[in-house]
Amino acid sequence: MGYGPPPGLTFLRRSPDRRTLLPTPGDTLPGMELLTNLFVVLHLLGLAAIVGSAVFVARGVPTPALVWGARAQILTGLLLVGLNEAGDDPVNHTKIGVKLLVALGVAACAEIAAGRERRGQGNPNLVHAAGGLAVLNTLVAVLWT
Repeated sequence: MGYGPPPGLTFLRRSPDRRTLLPTPGDTLPGMELLTNLFVVLHLLGLAAIVGSAVFVARGVPTPALVWGARAQILTGLLLVGLNEAGDDPVNHTKIGVKLLVALGVAACAEIAAGRERRGQGNPNLVHAAGGLAVLNTLVAVLWT
């Protein structure tokens, strides 16, 4: 048994003055990649719930999957941005801002459509708008480089 952390856990290094610990450049915690991948999967499932519900399942009627998918998209998207900010990868804040605005539009359309449906004033245009905005958000994510 030697001194220091076990092999593979050397994520901190001493500063030149030996007084503080600094993160080692390029090192990530072992579970961070797994956590990021888990949130990506949940983000994609939220997208599938929105588009699947808006286009293929409900045909203009808001479903709980539509509403919860929109909520999941916002939550997992924000968590993914936080994880990327914590890492070494640069984050395009303009792109993230545009995606957040579109995601809020998706959630607003879904929530309003569900509320109106509960009151018997259903509007299929809001459901289709939520699905279309979700597809737009996917296009922004993929094509904006």
